[in-house]
This record gives sequence, C-alpha cells and structure tokens, in this order.
Amino acid sequence: MRLIRKLISKIISEAITESVLTKHAKQRIYDRINSEYSTFSHEDENIKEIVKNNINFLEKVDFPGQDNIGVMLFKGPHEYIYRKQTDRKTEQSKGNYIWVIIRGNDIETIVFGGIDYKPKNTQLVLTFKKLKNYIENTKNRNFNLTNNDISQLKSPRKIQQKKQKQHIDDNHPIIIINGVKYVIDIDKSLIYKKNDQNKKYNLFDFIELLDAKTQDLIYQLL
Repeated sequence: MRLIRKLISKIISEAITESVLTKHAKQRIYDRINSEYSTFSHEDENIKEIVKNNINFLEKVDFPGQDNIGVMLFKGPHEYIYRKQTDRKTEQSKGNYIWVIIRGNDIETIVFGGIDYKPKNTQLVLTFKKLKNYIENTKNRNFNLTNNDISQLKSPRKIQQKKQKQHIDDNHPIIIINGVKYVIDIDKSLIYKKNDQNKKYNLFDFIELLDAKTQDLIYQLL
C-alpha cells in the first residue's frame, strides 16, 4: 500500500512538473503539495488528485491584463501547514483553504489560509467552482477570457429562486433559502440572515451544507 501511495504521489508530481508553469511556480507548488515542508503531502491521494486537476484547469485559462488574481482552489477537510526555512526568511502559511495566486497571467504560487484569509494585493478574488462554471457553461469551454468576462465574474447578479426576485441590500446580494433571506458579503466571504446580522457564517463552509441547486445559485452571485 505504501509503495502504491508513493507511486501515485510521484505521478501527481510529474503531471504538475511537466506543465507549462514557470520554474519558480513549479517549485512552490511542489513544496506545498508533495514536499516534507507541507502537511498536505500526507493528504489522501484522491484529494491530491482533485487539487492537481484544478491546477491543470487553471493553467489553460488566459486572463486579460496583468491583474493579480486569487482563486480559492479547494477547501480541504484538514488544516494544512506549510513552513520552510531559507537563508533569508521563513515561508509559512496554514489553513484548510487552498489558494492559487495568479500574477501577470502566470500561476505564481499556492498558499494555505483560514476562513477569513484573503490574498493580499489582488484585484480579483474568485472561487475555482465559479470560474470553472463560467468557462464551461457561459464560455462553452473557451479559456480565453476578455475584460468583459472579468467584469461578469466580478459583478454580483440578481437571480430568481422559486420565482421570487432577489434584491440587493446595502450593495450585498440577498438570496432566499428555505424561506429565509440571507445576505452575502462577498468581500469578507461571509453570509448571514438578514434579520440576524450578529451571527455570521463563513460563506464557503455554509455553501457546502446546501444542495447542489442552491450552491449554483449562490455561485452565480459571487
């Protein structure tokens, strides 16, 4: 069993290394997924495979311009810790949210973050699911994004659920779930009941508790 796990890990590593990533990005991704510096290297192989496939999908996307983009790639079942000591500094990140940072249309690095983490110096923050859904359904698998596509991905849209028109409250989208109005704070990745704003939930944790149809409705708003 251990031999099989090592073989699968080697295949995943080679699949990423043979991609069109820059040498710098290859090393950073390897460090965070397969090296002894990262606890993610002990993760189940099926989860590693999901992360690898998501990275490969991102490699195909051609973003316009030179904006820094953060993509929430995957939410894992455990908190991951990456720590590497170099001659000049210590690199460290932790959390069960796996983020990919894209700079100048190139995948720059992977970082782990907690529920409140948001990549610094990014002009656009997306979830991988939203990006993939947009490319596959709206763009018909056209991976070349335009400035108009970016505007569409940035802008929350009003949708209908059970023939009830949703509204925007204080610039935050509102969605009705089981007859209850929820407000989505996209910038802070939070969701809360409109009539109970003191109790807030992490948006991505909350989404995972919902059925697939409601998940898709929320992702259209992000």
